[in-house]
Amino acid sequence: MTGVQTCALPIYSRPSLTSSRLTSRRRERPHSDTHTRGASAVASFQGPSAFHAANSRIHPSLKEQRKDSVVGLDFGSVNSVVALARRKGIDVVLNTESKRETPSMVNFGDKQRYIGCAAADKINMQPKNTIVQLKRLIGLRFSDPEVQALVPDLLFPIAAGANDEILITVNYLNEQKTFTPERLVAMILSDLKTIAEADHGAKVTDSVISVPVFFTDAQRRAMLDAASIAGLNVMRLMHETTATALAYGIFKTAEFGDDPHNVVFVDVGASAMQVCVVLFTKSQL
Repeated sequence: MTGVQTCALPIYSRPSLTSSRLTSRRRERPHSDTHTRGASAVASFQGPSAFHAANSRIHPSLKEQRKDSVVGLDFGSVNSVVALARRKGIDVVLNTESKRETPSMVNFGDKQRYIGCAAADKINMQPKNTIVQLKRLIGLRFSDPEVQALVPDLLFPIAAGANDEILITVNYLNEQKTFTPERLVAMILSDLKTIAEADHGAKVTDSVISVPVFFTDAQRRAMLDAASIAGLNVMRLMHETTATALAYGIFKTAEFGDDPHNVVFVDVGASAMQVCVVLFTKSQL
């Protein structure tokens, strides 16, 4: 079932973390353009002052004096994207393989751990030790119907803990190790943080992370816990549909008049579909 979300916020207002009026069918977004727009809009949430700060050129010897930047993270069940606000615009950061999208997966080997693109290279050889679809597991209980429906499709072992939490067991360093989805998501977020810092040339701690509008309070809190483990200070969890609307309208306010202009955004992907209707005016969305 799909639904409609409406919002009327100033262009740089922080969206509420409370549940939206949108209902969704479980599908997620694998398309590169959708991820790019989402991460760009999340990064743009910093506001106009961030563009001026990020646009300034600083000599390499003064990098230590450079202020921390806010990074936008579009965390998906298939891929994730990192973006920074700078040079009067939004830059989607390339990873070590010069790709905009980084696979949201973790692989555990006999000697080390692999994350992102490196983990994707291992999934065919070590499917039971490569963890995927973490976005669909974080913040849920093992007994949840959604988890039970997903279990038959997962190649890695998953079980219930003492308090019905989800536990994932892998063979790491020739030992059986057990992780929660939150800790595994933290590993991916830490890798995305490293990608942002390598491109930015300075430390990154503050972040804005996109989440689906159908995420429950428990799932949102679990995402915040994962970010905290990764060393990120989450300034805001932004709805993915809100990020899409911002990416479309944040630089187009001059094209709208005083009369309201409604735009429908459809976010279609691999495991979730979301729809929102946004009312644009010259000064607001």
